[in-house]
Amino acid sequence: MHVDFRKWRDTEHWQFEATYLGSDRFGAWLAVPAGTAFDRPGAHFAAERAQVVLFPTGQGYAATFWDRAEDTPDRVLVYVDIATAATWRRTPTGLQVTAVDLDLDVIRRVNGEVFVDDEDEFAEHQVELGYPRALVEQAERDCATVLAGVREQTAPFDGTGFGWLRTCLERNRA
Repeated sequence: MHVDFRKWRDTEHWQFEATYLGSDRFGAWLAVPAGTAFDRPGAHFAAERAQVVLFPTGQGYAATFWDRAEDTPDRVLVYVDIATAATWRRTPTGLQVTAVDLDLDVIRRVNGEVFVDDEDEFAEHQVELGYPRALVEQAERDCATVLAGVREQTAPFDGTGFGWLRTCLERNRA
C-alpha cells in the first residue's frame, strides 16, 4: 500500500510503500522493511532499519517504531509525526493512506531522551502556510498528549509498537 504524507496546502511530502500488518484498538499498523525507498521533493533515502508505522483511528499523529538493530544511544527509537488524522482510500494501484504532516515531532532516542522537535518549523509554517488557528490548537493538544504518552510509556508507546515490529521482522524472515 502507498503512504502519502503531505504538507499543508496539499504539497507532496514523504512518499513510500508499506505492507498492512493488521489493526488493534489503537489503529492500523504498517510494516516498512529495511531498504524501503522514501522520497519527497529534493530528498531520497532507503530505510536502514525495519520499522512499523501506526496510523491511529481518528487521532492527529502517525507513530513510527524502529528496529533496535545496531543501536547507538542517540539513535531514534520512536518518532511520532504530529499530523492530521489519516484518511484511507482505494486507488487503481491499491490502498493509500494520507495524512498532512504538521511539523511537530515527538522523539524517543535509545538512551531514553524524549523531546519535541521542529517547534521552530511549526511556528514558521503557521505564518508562511497560513495554518488555521483551530489546526494549530489541535496540533498543540495532540503534541502534548503524545509527548506525555511517550514519556510515561503508556499504550501504544508501552511496547505495543515493538510487538508489531516483531511481527514485521518475523514475516520478513519467513
